[in-house]
Amino acid sequence: MALPERQIWQRFLQTGPGSRKDWQYEVELGLGSYGPTINPPAEPDFYLRLLKKRVDALALTPESVIIAEVKQVAGMAALGQLLTYRALYQAEKTPTVPIALWAVCGRVDYDVTASFAAFGIQVYVV
Repeated sequence: MALPERQIWQRFLQTGPGSRKDWQYEVELGLGSYGPTINPPAEPDFYLRLLKKRVDALALTPESVIIAEVKQVAGMAALGQLLTYRALYQAEKTPTVPIALWAVCGRVDYDVTASFAAFGIQVYVV
């Protein structure tokens, strides 16, 4: 996370429901594929690791897996990231509990709030 997102996250940990969780950060998901049009680099394992998707914060609880994306403004990018993280986590980890998606932000793009709600994503503005 960049500094502005870290500041938002710290406020959230102090005031939000995330304060009672053990969080993992920069959790890697996906294959990290560089696609068929790019020649493999000299160090393919290192390169592929750089291309993996990274969840900002993830918590495992007895009731759910919580995937949190932290943004200054929660909008379409956060929505797409969270939906992708859920699909990747489901495919890679096959959890036995539901996956909860949280957007943690300084403010929310109100044009996207209905979409967050439609996909069951909890938005926390701190």
